Amino acid sequence: MSSAAMPDHPRPIIYATSAGYVRGRLRTALNKAIQQATGDKRAKMRYTPEAFRKHIFFRYNMKLAGWPENIPFRNLSSRDAPTIPDLWRLIHLAESGGLCFTAVTREELDAAQLNIANAVPGPLFPAPLPKVPRRDIGSRKPHFDGCGNFVPPRHERNGPKSAAWIGEEVADSESMGPVGLRPITMWKDGLCCVQENGSGVWRELVVAGGLDGLEDPEDPIRDWD
Repeated sequence: MSSAAMPDHPRPIIYATSAGYVRGRLRTALNKAIQQATGDKRAKMRYTPEAFRKHIFFRYNMKLAGWPENIPFRNLSSRDAPTIPDLWRLIHLAESGGLCFTAVTREELDAAQLNIANAVPGPLFPAPLPKVPRRDIGSRKPHFDGCGNFVPPRHERNGPKSAAWIGEEVADSESMGPVGLRPITMWKDGLCCVQENGSGVWRELVVAGGLDGLEDPEDPIRDWD
């Protein structure tokens, strides 16, 4: 059979690595999606912000809807490209219809002229992580004796520990002032003082019937001879 009579079937693409296969599968899915949306069989998806805005957003008046907000829009072959799990997620969305091309409005075109971030489907930069201190600050290092046995600490630290960072809602609620804290008593110059609700203000404790039932913790009566 001559070569002219042979059917024209595309040759399967063989990838050298599994990562290359994942990237190629996503490119194929998005290329088919943009071709079906525009009717242009030569249309191809672009993965850099400038190329996407020029060749997809402005040329076809199409945007890619459904891109997850936590996956930055990057060149799939760059060093900071989406991870393999993120690529598989994009493949699932593209092949199931969750990631599709739709027409843009006049307002969206004007916004894309002002800022390229308004044209790309996903965020250009990932959201910064909150700056938190080291997790081992204040923690104790284990100690062992000469035989290798663990030596427990002399004093137990079982007090409350704060979270790594505090959200805005929690911060707003705590700005109203701490409530429900146990009162703290202290003897000062022979007077029994009390601090309530963590206010930081000490006042003299007044008890009905006097303070005969209380004792100075610095000089407890039970230790007298």
